[in-house]
Amino acid sequence: MPDEKPSRESRRAMQRRLKRPPGRPRNPALEFRFEPTKADRELVKLLAGYALPHDRIVKAIRNPHTRRPIGIGTLYKHFADELDAGATEVDALCTEMLTKRLREGNVTALIWVTKNRWGWKDVVEQQGRSAVDLSIQIKSREELAKQLEKHGLPPIDFGYDKPVLDDLEPRFIEHNGSAED
Repeated sequence: MPDEKPSRESRRAMQRRLKRPPGRPRNPALEFRFEPTKADRELVKLLAGYALPHDRIVKAIRNPHTRRPIGIGTLYKHFADELDAGATEVDALCTEMLTKRLREGNVTALIWVTKNRWGWKDVVEQQGRSAVDLSIQIKSREELAKQLEKHGLPPIDFGYDKPVLDDLEPRFIEHNGSAED
């Protein structure tokens, strides 16, 4: 039976024959495991301290064998301590610098501490009353004049001091540019 084609082996049978775990990559370059360096650890600690999201931190760390960014799972597996300690170390550094400025007598640092740590506020209190009491009830014009004089205002009868032009006829001015000229 030389004309018969050999039967194709299934993928699962081939993996069993080659003793490979299922789903393992075939490219030998992808077989190399990621091993973090000291520089990688410091970079992850710094980026975590700056509160960068983890999906952006993984783009900064590359596997030297594949030259591709590591995955989120790899980040959590190899850099768990650095992710936890990063924010704490940056906070400690900022606190140390702030303490140094406070000891030097930096006014800006003092103001920042009193407002943010102690809850102090800038409060401006007004001296005296800025509101005017306008609750005067006037019954007549004469009483209004007396009240105005009492408060140091000129005694004007509001609304009644304007001239009334009801009894005057309108007059025409010559050469005012109208068509009637």
